[in-house]
Amino acid sequence: MAILRLDVGTVISLLVVGNLAALAAMLAYRSRLGPKAPDAFYILSKFLQALAWALIVARGRIPDLLSVYLANASLFLGFGLEALALCEADGRDTRWRLPFGAMIAVLILVFWAVAGSPGRRIGLASLATALIYGLLFLAMLARRPGRTGLHVFFALASLVYSAIMVLRAAWGFGGDSSLGILTPSLIQTLAFVPQHISLLVGGMGFMLLSKEHSDTVLRESEDKYRTLVEKASEAIVIAQDGLLRFANSRMAVLVGVRAEDLVGKHFADFIWPEDREAVLGHHLAREAGKVAPEAYDFRILAPDGSPLWISITATAILWQGRPASLGLLTDIDARKRQEEKIAGLLRDKELLLREVHHRVKNNLSVAMSLLALQSGEGRKRDPDEVLMDAHNRLHAMVELYERLYRVGDFEALSVRDYLPSLVKGITAVFPQGQAVAFDLDLEDLRLDAQRLSSIGIIVNEIVTNSMKYAFGKVAQPRIGISVRSRGGRVELACGDNGPGLPPGLDQGDTQGFGIQLISMLADQLHGSLKAGGGPGASWLLDFPLVPPGQHKEKP
Repeated sequence: MAILRLDVGTVISLLVVGNLAALAAMLAYRSRLGPKAPDAFYILSKFLQALAWALIVARGRIPDLLSVYLANASLFLGFGLEALALCEADGRDTRWRLPFGAMIAVLILVFWAVAGSPGRRIGLASLATALIYGLLFLAMLARRPGRTGLHVFFALASLVYSAIMVLRAAWGFGGDSSLGILTPSLIQTLAFVPQHISLLVGGMGFMLLSKEHSDTVLRESEDKYRTLVEKASEAIVIAQDGLLRFANSRMAVLVGVRAEDLVGKHFADFIWPEDREAVLGHHLAREAGKVAPEAYDFRILAPDGSPLWISITATAILWQGRPASLGLLTDIDARKRQEEKIAGLLRDKELLLREVHHRVKNNLSVAMSLLALQSGEGRKRDPDEVLMDAHNRLHAMVELYERLYRVGDFEALSVRDYLPSLVKGITAVFPQGQAVAFDLDLEDLRLDAQRLSSIGIIVNEIVTNSMKYAFGKVAQPRIGISVRSRGGRVELACGDNGPGLPPGLDQGDTQGFGIQLISMLADQLHGSLKAGGGPGASWLLDFPLVPPGQHKEKP
């Protein structure tokens, strides 16, 4: 072997050069990746080994304190740090720091304390090296899980080198004598050849272990983020040049197309036609580096072709080295519909408020007109009676709007829901009201509030007259009211079982205020009012179901 023809000084000098070269290679390799603890251990180990071998080469020209004691301490520490770097190259196993640290400290102290003759120094240094690499052997085999072929290789290499160092220790303690066929020259060769080999294999193996760890971390990171992207509640897309380059499963659900089929499609094809121009403009501006909104709402095409509101948060990224847009899309369709519903309710409330103001004004106008018409009777009749009549007429209006409020429809009401409570309220103010029976035959007929108000006042006048004049001598007073619709017209009949109308009233006598009022209201309904035949007083009001000029809405 060529190395057998080299002196020890030359071999050690080559170790200095080799360790410095390994140090430079590692610094260049890691300069762009950032420092990590295993890298620092490995770099420092190469520096300490280069320093130790340089001090050993200078032995005889510098004090033993440097060439023996400091050199071997640096060598022990360098071997230990290199072993730790190999243990932690994959970034997982840091439990060996304390054992290696404690062992190296003890070995340095023992060497400084008992090293004497050159043979003892060789023996102690070799034994210390054997222990360090023996511990590395255990560390590599102890990995569960995560042990790879590289770990096994380093474990076996450490075991072989540890055995060689044990032989060298025995040779050193034996006074430099031969060990059978192992001559001193062969033992030295066996000791230093692995050192040169480790400069090549060790550095490469460390880098491979580091890369293996980096690949594992990258793979785990990719798996993690792929899971996050695929399981995200938001749709995630990447668009470039107007085409979809990536879409997750949530996006596929929103548009009803498989994720893999979305890639390469024009994203504008999935946008609601009215929103395409704006969304495409934002995308092109973002790719061009111009200012574009990061968050906004727009509509996409749902699987059934209907518009689906989404909210997007978009940002510019690089995709395969070129500008692109990353978008996170959230389904806000339910929220938008709720907002539209609330806006519609607000519009309805505003309209209702205006309607209430209008009706209050109209009802006050009606009340003022009724009082003005009745004011002339105050000098002919008892004021209390006049006020009671006015109260009943206003009660008809109050009862109507109370019923409208209760049913929740402020535009129309069924006569079946209105007239019974109105009639009971009118009779309740009279002393004999409890004794009156009612015969009500009311069709479930919905009429608008304005016409119901007129009907209510008409019924009030007729029922009030019955309570005043019809039941003085009647043992079992009864009031009958019926409402029917026939042939597009409404017939309202109202009567009692009293003595009947005064003579001549059914012949057109309209001198009384009540008769004038119901005749006027009948005209407002575009209807006709006439007195019916006996027995008892009865009135028949007939008016069109749909007022002239209006069209009946289809149900």
